Amino acid sequence: SVATSLGALQASDTAIRLAQEHPTWAYTVTDYEAVSACASLLDDHRVLVEPACGAALALLYSEKQRQAIAPFAGKTVVVIVCGGGGVNADILDQWKRDVLLKDDKS
Repeated sequence: SVATSLGALQASDTAIRLAQEHPTWAYTVTDYEAVSACASLLDDHRVLVEPACGAALALLYSEKQRQAIAPFAGKTVVVIVCGGGGVNADILDQWKRDVLLKDDKS
């Protein structure tokens, strides 16, 4: 995956505790959806983020993924946007090329 910072080997105790105390849902998105969401955020808000952040944003930008949050229609949905320190326009362009090539092979 291009979302390399999502590769934590273990969740923190705080993350586990909060997930147990509050309603929590997990979703899986493709590299293509994550990188596309990064590009969409850049177009919409002029903010560059890494694919790990794009994975969360894909729930808003991908029509297929947006169905996952349909039960929350009319409610406030918050996506925390962070993780832009390791990206620039050239890197984003490379990720787009990489995931398009991978998508063509599947």
